[in-house]
Amino acid sequence: KSLSMKSTGMKSTGMETLTVIGCGNRNRSDDGVGPVIVELLNERLRDFRAPNINIFDTGSGGMDVMFRARGSSELIIVDACTSGSVAGSIFELPAEALRVPRDPIVNSHEFKWQHAIYAGRQIYAQDFPKQIRVILIESAHTGIGLQLTAAVSEAASRVAEQLFSELLPRIEKHSNRGRISYETALRIAAEDKLSPSATAKMLADLAHDIQGQDNGPENLQYSADLLRRATTLPDLSAHDRAQLHVSLATTLLQFPSSDSPALHEAQFLLADAIGKLSDPEEQASAQMQQALVIQSLAAIGHADSRQAIQCYQQALAVFTAQSYPVEYALIHNNMATIWLSLSLSPEKRHWYESVAIDSFETALRHLSEQEHPNEYAMLQNNLGNTLQNRDSGDRLKNKHRALQAYNEALKYRQTSSLLRANTLANRAQCLIDLPDADDMPQRGNARNLRCARDSASEALAIFQQHHERERAQVVSALLAEIDQLTAGGTEHEP
Repeated sequence: KSLSMKSTGMKSTGMETLTVIGCGNRNRSDDGVGPVIVELLNERLRDFRAPNINIFDTGSGGMDVMFRARGSSELIIVDACTSGSVAGSIFELPAEALRVPRDPIVNSHEFKWQHAIYAGRQIYAQDFPKQIRVILIESAHTGIGLQLTAAVSEAASRVAEQLFSELLPRIEKHSNRGRISYETALRIAAEDKLSPSATAKMLADLAHDIQGQDNGPENLQYSADLLRRATTLPDLSAHDRAQLHVSLATTLLQFPSSDSPALHEAQFLLADAIGKLSDPEEQASAQMQQALVIQSLAAIGHADSRQAIQCYQQALAVFTAQSYPVEYALIHNNMATIWLSLSLSPEKRHWYESVAIDSFETALRHLSEQEHPNEYAMLQNNLGNTLQNRDSGDRLKNKHRALQAYNEALKYRQTSSLLRANTLANRAQCLIDLPDADDMPQRGNARNLRCARDSASEALAIFQQHHERERAQVVSALLAEIDQLTAGGTEHEP
């Protein structure tokens, strides 16, 4: 019975071992398909660490199959067959066929994998695999020869790839998934079966997938390398190449902020791409990225952050509050951050603080908290920070407005998230010197200190849960300050 290759959904519990065994004689052409599949599979697994997977070439004898399979929880055997079917056909024996007892074999040369399965179950009992699969490939020529025929070679590649994809859940427990995707992309690109534009799209898609898996430095490097390869492909249109430049620049922007070469490369790529993007929305997106790059360069003294404001203002010509509320809000948030970062005289600093507050509030007026809760909470948190640290205006009024902003942010920041912990810590800091009654400050702030302690305690628990040691230490110091203020203050409440 001919069966199509299928995944059995193999799952590993603990360190249970899967063993793959290739059977056959490599000196007899297609009879060596099992060992060839093992060789292909080992090549695919070369760069990965998977201690719970064993792969063996046992040749033509069955005794070694029995010995190698011992101690495994699962066994896969691959071999050639001669059933008269079309060469290269792939079969998988049904489970019941593997349970038929075999007659005793006296000659060890006649002891094949079929006998090994039966004998292994009898001899090793619980120490022999319970799950066994046998995959067979129809041969065309089993005479003397060192090469597989074309049909069988193609089938061997298919089986090896199918087995590799089935092994991925096990490999992922011990290896970087980003590297698996990276190696897969390089292999597909090297096969040269796709057009340059299709290859570029494939590389870009896999680069995006790698970033979605993890934003660690290794995966960012893999993603950037795939995008660089895509940009060098011949015969790409200027527009397609510009899009790839924007994608690469966006990836480079995620590198550590101190990585000046990456930021300068991103700045060059965006400057080159913007003029080649015909779509206004694409241009505005690139201008936003360009502004972010300039901000990052300004943070390490390599650019003037006011140039970023110009880029943001150009992007606002497209990203209006009505059509693109999220982009509009993010731009205003980022511009406010720049204004607050400028080192100016006290008079100008007060003016820029007012401009930043107005920018946050403008963004909030055009953003629905129900539709965009994350962005809404971010803006409220940043507005609260600005008001709490504001040098000008009515101090108590600023504090109350800040507290209101923090409370709004906390409505949309999920329990146990680091963002919630940040806002809780900010709220606690705002509360510690805020009197319980503005018109009677002499009565103290016992109630607000208790609220501050509750917020700080929750923030500390979240930071400790996420192993954020430095931020946990800051909040611990804040809690100590609250306790000291509580001990030295009055418990009288209005």
